[in-house]
Amino acid sequence: MSTNEGNERRLLEEAQQVVDRAYQRIKVDRQYRRLSQALRKLGVTQIAGPSWCFINEDSLEITFGTVPKHRQNLFIEHMVDLGEVAESRVLERVLVGAPGTPKTDQLQLDLWPDPSEDTYPNDGSRS
Repeated sequence: MSTNEGNERRLLEEAQQVVDRAYQRIKVDRQYRRLSQALRKLGVTQIAGPSWCFINEDSLEITFGTVPKHRQNLFIEHMVDLGEVAESRVLERVLVGAPGTPKTDQLQLDLWPDPSEDTYPNDGSRS
């Protein structure tokens, strides 16, 4: 193998590493934005601070910092409250068509008339 071929191969490998890292960064950025938005909606960043969750530039991993000492109890209580809300919502959720669910409790939508009937959607009259 000549020196030129070796240099070209090394250059291509370095270019591939740059492209791979850029792709990984884009992927992590998307995940980070979704996570940051969820943490903000849950009120976590108001307690722990907006920089509590960040992207580690060396490893390109989402990392969590420490909760400020003076806010630890507030953070714990907030997490307990969120857990209770999530638990209560799961218990109240009922799947449509689940066994034992009366049909009268289900929402029924009539979006378009039955094609076998000659009904006009605007006035309900028959032809």
